[in-house]
Amino acid sequence: MLGGMIGFVAGISLIVSAGLVKAADKVSAKAEQTKVVIKTKFGDIEVKLFPDKAPNHVQNFMKLAKSGFYDKTIFHRVIPGFMIQGGDPNTKDPNKPETYGMGGPI
Repeated sequence: MLGGMIGFVAGISLIVSAGLVKAADKVSAKAEQTKVVIKTKFGDIEVKLFPDKAPNHVQNFMKLAKSGFYDKTIFHRVIPGFMIQGGDPNTKDPNKPETYGMGGPI
């Protein structure tokens, strides 16, 4: 079942909402909620990030998104009605599905 769903979203693109966090800015505890949009062939997914709750995670995610790290990755793990997992740079190579879920930023 999962094998048929791996790669159901080809080409994730992240659009970072303008004006909330600049690349060089550090996320402060008083920062507004940050929104990102994940663009898929099935439609957009809007995600709210909470820099006041997880400032280091948000800062790292924003840095990676703005650099294009997540572009053209796929959701490699799908559990219907529960969750999706993506963002692994290994998913950019369709010839190596055995490596999906094992990649990350260097």
